[in-house]
Amino acid sequence: MEIVFVCTGNTCRSPLAESIAKSMNNQFQFSSAGLFAYEGGPISRNSERIIQEEQLAPATLSHQFDEADSRKDLIITMTNGHKAHIKAMYPNSNVYTLKEYTGAQGDIIDPYGGDYGVYLNTYHELSHYIEKMINKLSDN
Repeated sequence: MEIVFVCTGNTCRSPLAESIAKSMNNQFQFSSAGLFAYEGGPISRNSERIIQEEQLAPATLSHQFDEADSRKDLIITMTNGHKAHIKAMYPNSNVYTLKEYTGAQGDIIDPYGGDYGVYLNTYHELSHYIEKMINKLSDN
């Protein structure tokens, strides 16, 4: 099963989510993309710092969400806005917000521009919901 995490620029939340998921589970294929990403760009300094400090799997370079991504088995977005954007472009895509997929509501707040503590909060929130997501996928 191929799962892609999506955020705005693919520099903070989605690469961090990809890295967390890869570190929690090797049964599924995880990747990440951004709706407005700079192709091949690096992830944010604070996301990279967390990946290194937590000894997580490395994230891929920044990637622009495209038609191939829209055909992946599961698309997990960070916000309802990201989900709506993908649904408008690719109506047949299997897309959910991370919280929605795990039975919760709301968005994963963008840490962009915040200090390390803001990124750490995002990391903990992502870890919580990704663990729930993987448990749900493993049960199916």
